[in-house]
Amino acid sequence: MAGYPQETPFRKLIARNTAANWASYLLAGLTTLVLTPFVVRTLGPSGYGVWVLLAQLAAWSTLLELGVQAALAKHVAQARGLGDTRMLASFVGSAAVFYLLVALAVLGVAAGMAPHLASWFNLGSTDTREAASAFLILGGSTALTILSLVFSATLKGCLRFDVLALVGMVSHLVRAMAVVVALGLGAGIVGLAWASLTSSCIVLTGAAYFARREIGPSGRMPLHVSGEALRRLLGFGLFSMISLSGWYLAYASDPVIAGRLLSPGEVAQLGLGLSVTAMISGVIGAFAQSFMPVASSLQAGGAPERLRSAYLLGTRWCLLLSLPCLALALGWGPDLLEVWVGRELGAPAGSLLGLLLLAQLPTLANSVGFQIGLGIGLHRHAALLSLAEGIVKVIVAATLAARFGTSGIVLGSLVASMACNGFAWPALLRVKLDVTIGDTIRVAVLPALWPMLASLAVGSLAGLILSSRVPLFPPAIAALTYGVVMLWRSRDDLRSARLGWRGESQTDRGGTGSARV
Repeated sequence: MAGYPQETPFRKLIARNTAANWASYLLAGLTTLVLTPFVVRTLGPSGYGVWVLLAQLAAWSTLLELGVQAALAKHVAQARGLGDTRMLASFVGSAAVFYLLVALAVLGVAAGMAPHLASWFNLGSTDTREAASAFLILGGSTALTILSLVFSATLKGCLRFDVLALVGMVSHLVRAMAVVVALGLGAGIVGLAWASLTSSCIVLTGAAYFARREIGPSGRMPLHVSGEALRRLLGFGLFSMISLSGWYLAYASDPVIAGRLLSPGEVAQLGLGLSVTAMISGVIGAFAQSFMPVASSLQAGGAPERLRSAYLLGTRWCLLLSLPCLALALGWGPDLLEVWVGRELGAPAGSLLGLLLLAQLPTLANSVGFQIGLGIGLHRHAALLSLAEGIVKVIVAATLAARFGTSGIVLGSLVASMACNGFAWPALLRVKLDVTIGDTIRVAVLPALWPMLASLAVGSLAGLILSSRVPLFPPAIAALTYGVVMLWRSRDDLRSARLGWRGESQTDRGGTGSARV
């Protein structure tokens, strides 16, 4: 069994993995942009809302994996680093048996829920048997996804995020073609479920193939079940599961709450807005996830100043990526979504989009901070805070939804996000990293804020002149202005990061002194 390639510097591994993840997210975003209008027109707003609800319900069953994926990736990495083949076989084999049992449980849950969907949720005019069939197929798709996690976690432990991204890109393309064929044949939401199942088959097959090749030259996946290995996997994965449960409650419960209390059309409005925010958070997440191993390395190496600089610089870039999206959504959200999917669904969804992004802004801004917290051992704090956020969000959202509809659900997200990610988590990190509020504002917030304000001013000026004739001209001008300003501003940050990887010092022109990362 080969260890990590010594000829590949860690900096290059991080860069390669990040670039591959961004390529995968870009392709996923493009397919979403192209397919969503076609799906909405074919199914109608009500049918699209039912599909969003069913897909979200199926996704919730992945919580049954209990956070074992993160634990398996950790132990695979340790086993490869030690060159311990037996340890590797024990953890991979135990996880494989565990995931097989979870996949069977997911199928059982789907079969048990399918006949009762119409009594639990408002399905509108959608045929109840069609909804039940689609949900059963989605259950099979989710079961295959669960099975693929053992191979995905193995590749992550081998730092082969680039291979996972390649498999993901192939699955995106296959799913897109399957969606077009299914809806073209008039298969409706059942056809969409079959497309999802096809995509899951691709992921399972591809991840299994590459994981087997990565494990060793023989290409054989070791299988050795150990009770001790399973205990350690479940013990480490407990806090990961708690954190993931909190995330689902906070950011994946909107369609479920709306499906219970509101109409399928309103579920469609939320689902469309959430699909946009998911693309944005995916891009920022692909950037942020590299900071967890960086933080662990810097902490182990006794470099607190570089760790603080990594936090401030990373937070600045999270804001630089998220603030312009918020500005565009608040200023021109309805116009943008109307062009995308039409007025009937685009106008109300566009009005919600700005509020959705505002609710997620604290989470997006703290994406790097969250990864750094995990890297320095704050996973217990992160898990409990995430769970608290999810519980608060569901309670507030369900209370407000009865009176304010979809806006009330999003307001629930805003309240929970601001309390947990806007105040509690940054305060904890500032204490652990010895960072002041003044440092955060001066280094992270203000350098990200002024390019957005300048772009908004230019876009608004263009809107006063040409908005009546060319509706999309103002946001296009604002985005172009922001891109130019960001490229100009990024020179110092990129130079600081590059020098920091080499251990050299570089003065940060944002005004804080050393900014080595």
